[in-house]
Amino acid sequence: MFSKSFCLCTLFVVLNLQICAAERNRTIVRMGNNTVLDGFTVSGARDACVSGENVDFSVANCIVADGRDSGIRAVNGDVFLKWCDIKQNRWYAVYHEGEGFTLQVENCNVRKNQRYGIYCLDSILICRNSIVSESDLSQTGNAGVFMFNPPSPPLLQNVTVARNKAAGLLLMGSTLPELQNCIVYHNNNAGPQLAGFSADDAA
Repeated sequence: MFSKSFCLCTLFVVLNLQICAAERNRTIVRMGNNTVLDGFTVSGARDACVSGENVDFSVANCIVADGRDSGIRAVNGDVFLKWCDIKQNRWYAVYHEGEGFTLQVENCNVRKNQRYGIYCLDSILICRNSIVSESDLSQTGNAGVFMFNPPSPPLLQNVTVARNKAAGLLLMGSTLPELQNCIVYHNNNAGPQLAGFSADDAA
């Protein structure tokens, strides 16, 4: 009789950039069009840990941490983030810019970033089943989720926004967000939880 045993091994890959004064490469992962980054830990960038410009890309099952500017930075592209832990970045956990482009965040934990959790400039945010917490550890008055001039109504569904030093959700613009089954609490030192709109305004 022969017995067979099998061993299932999981490989965890950590991408980390050690910076010296002469280092020019400020981004650890630069995304190409229609690319997917799946299952990595990316940390320690001088600028953005993950960056993409004029491209569509996805990041899944990743830890993105300790970027001196951003965890994930995207300009003029549709971006899909799922099952990610984005934490302890200096300025933004996620920065997304581009008129008419969409940032989709699903099942992500965005926490303990020093200024903004999610920052959308002229773009459309769709956020589902996620947590945005403990942003703005520098206490400079920045929100957990910032939506600047969205061209279409942002959607937040089953999202918890909590324990951010400033307002949980901040809107600058006339296009109101749609909130579905969201919890926004314990932000802004017990002050107003929403800025730029009221709960009655949200669809």
